[in-house]
Amino acid sequence: MQEIAKLLGITKASTTSLVSSLINDGLVSKRNNENDKRISIISLTSIGMDLLTETLNEHSVWIEKITNNLSDNDVAIFRKVLRQDLLAQLPPNVLNMLDNLLADMLSEKLDSHALQCGDISPDFC
Repeated sequence: MQEIAKLLGITKASTTSLVSSLINDGLVSKRNNENDKRISIISLTSIGMDLLTETLNEHSVWIEKITNNLSDNDVAIFRKVLRQDLLAQLPPNVLNMLDNLLADMLSEKLDSHALQCGDISPDFC
């Protein structure tokens, strides 16, 4: 619980309350560490994983909508700002996930641009 509290920037008491609510909602499960009973292991249930997947998919759609009209340079700046300032407190795995999402979007945008240009001279694309 202490690690979760630190990650979320909230008190251990608030974390305990939050985790209890998530357990009651069937989104996470809690068990004691076999080697150290003072340590609780919190895991996503299948329902929690489904909700997380759905939320991340919706987030991806939202990010795509807000970045759809950005130039490649704007997307690069957006990625840099996210990495340096706004999301500096997120764990590296979350930052990497968002960075990869934006990189994929940029790649899709470039692929789409290439398809639109077809056999037209690059000077006209």
